[in-house]
Amino acid sequence: MRRLPSVLILCVFAAIVAFVAVSQSTSQPPTNETAIDFTGKYVTLYTNSSESGTGDFLKEVRIRQVAGKTVLTGIGVDSGHPEDWTAGTEIVVPWRQVVSMYLMTEEQFNEKIRERSLAF
Repeated sequence: MRRLPSVLILCVFAAIVAFVAVSQSTSQPPTNETAIDFTGKYVTLYTNSSESGTGDFLKEVRIRQVAGKTVLTGIGVDSGHPEDWTAGTEIVVPWRQVVSMYLMTEEQFNEKIRERSLAF
């Protein structure tokens, strides 16, 4: 009878550890760069801090670890907007802030930019 409380406590502890491990693994970003293939792609990246639906435009995107945090890094792409000052700069975005992203070829990206500039 004395072993029953110890076994029960051990089972509850194991269940808690398993729950925490599973919940953390499902909320973590990809652990290697092959999980999402950014090779040759232009990425339109939206974060939970993106203002009025504007996104960041990047190329040469990689998933990296910086100071123990997972981030996306890339080079800013010219969006054709006169106030776009990020073209050619390195951009670092915390993975936890990413809401959505669109991957496309350079040709697809340029076509979208051209269509957008014709709309204005």
